[in-house]
Amino acid sequence: MRAAAALLFLSSLASCSGGDESANGGPTGGAGGTSSGGTAGVGGGASGSNSGGGNAGLGGGGSGGSGGGAAGVPGWKLVFQDDFDGAAVDESAWGLYDSPGHAGNGLRRPEAISVKDGWLTITAQMSQGELVSGGMAMKQNFKYGRFEFRVRTDVDPSATMSGVVLTWPESGNWPSDGENDMYETGHDSTRKPFSTFIHYGADNQQYYTKHDADGAEWHVMAMEWEADEIRIYRDGPQVWNLTDAVAIPDVPHHMTIQLDAFGKSLPAPVQMHVDWVRIYQR
Repeated sequence: MRAAAALLFLSSLASCSGGDESANGGPTGGAGGTSSGGTAGVGGGASGSNSGGGNAGLGGGGSGGSGGGAAGVPGWKLVFQDDFDGAAVDESAWGLYDSPGHAGNGLRRPEAISVKDGWLTITAQMSQGELVSGGMAMKQNFKYGRFEFRVRTDVDPSATMSGVVLTWPESGNWPSDGENDMYETGHDSTRKPFSTFIHYGADNQQYYTKHDADGAEWHVMAMEWEADEIRIYRDGPQVWNLTDAVAIPDVPHHMTIQLDAFGKSLPAPVQMHVDWVRIYQR
């Protein structure tokens, strides 16, 4: 275990909003099968790398460009891309949640998710006395790869909603098969800082880093997940990495996008936006 990394021994999710996809009836992916990436060595480390936890995100809090892709990162091949340019979610690629909400708070419904003007939007709001939000899971699973996306989540003065983009195990065997929360705002009233969590082990241990940036602004986030290392990038530079082999998943995962509720009512609508998603493998 790296001494500089923050390790939490938790038996529950605490402040982390991911980790309930299967329990809450969300799709578990797998319809598209599994793609297996290689186990190539560590790629070139960008400036600003930090191997520890805590306030690792020191690479600036810019809004991120609207363009994406890992064209400047050698050795990666694009295997999935969704620019959300249509009129609705591509349900051949994604499964929309239709289930109870996070931890039983409210509901997750497909109608909470829309695509317009080149963005995916999840809207949380009250409807007929219920807090209704949404989430969706990719149907294809990948073992290792570079997961990249552009995202922002509205501020929420009520401290009820948390935006999260994560990878979840195809097996549904959580937490033993891991969970990688690449972007998680938490349910504070502001979105600065936001966090990255890596869950592992039967007792839900976690490594984490906090990004000194505002999650209510646009950011391009990327995770490079390989057999011997996880690297996190924000708006270009690498800002954190993890090399504890025990904590790195070695089974297929799929990406999910969720706006999770930590309460049963919401005084005003809150939205989460995703501009695009891209996945690469060696």
